[in-house]
Amino acid sequence: MQPYIEETKRAVDSSIEAIVSSQSPGACRQLLASAVRMGGLRERPLLCRIAAECCGGHWDDVLPLAVGLELLHLSSLIADDI
Repeated sequence: MQPYIEETKRAVDSSIEAIVSSQSPGACRQLLASAVRMGGLRERPLLCRIAAECCGGHWDDVLPLAVGLELLHLSSLIADDI
């Protein structure tokens, strides 16, 4: 089970890093980058992957949704800090 979790986390982290690096420099980019560096279990994307695969879906198809869920969660963490 651990490799499955690590694979999910790596895919989500890579996608988030790509999104963050594509943003123009500024406070928003710095906040996102620091939130990503905090790490975390990435439980929301993992649950998204599990649900999709239980329903016959594929991980690659739901990765954008999983990343969106994690970014939404990260934004709530950032808002709590402000």
